[in-house]
Amino acid sequence: MITVHHLENSRSQRVLWMLEELGLDYEVKLYKREATMQAPTSLRAVHPLGKSPVITDGDKTLAESGAILEYLVETYGNGRFAPRHGTPERLHYTYFLHYAEGSLMPLLFMKRAKSPQKLDLRDYYLSTRRAVPAFVPARIPPRCP
Repeated sequence: MITVHHLENSRSQRVLWMLEELGLDYEVKLYKREATMQAPTSLRAVHPLGKSPVITDGDKTLAESGAILEYLVETYGNGRFAPRHGTPERLHYTYFLHYAEGSLMPLLFMKRAKSPQKLDLRDYYLSTRRAVPAFVPARIPPRCP
């Protein structure tokens, strides 16, 4: 059975959501943050950096939400939730899966910390459009509510 090592106020929610969508049995082991907002030392027994989310699936231990989602879809998705390998759609899917964590999340975190007003992701997307690879569609998504 899959175990989700869930640190409160972390990105584990997306992993739990995928597990529900896949209809998989799983258990959640909850870890409370220390007063410093750091992960407790007990989580370091699962992952040496104390990262969360982390899943264990049999003898496998995997951290990083994007990697976990890819693993779950590849292992248990039976062709659902991701385009076929080798297709342009798969490249697009992979780009945005990693873009969300690698490029967008740090910016959103910094912007949110400096200015708690509503974020306009459309303007950010437009401002970075020329820096993204050619396989990203030219169609701009509607404004985020």
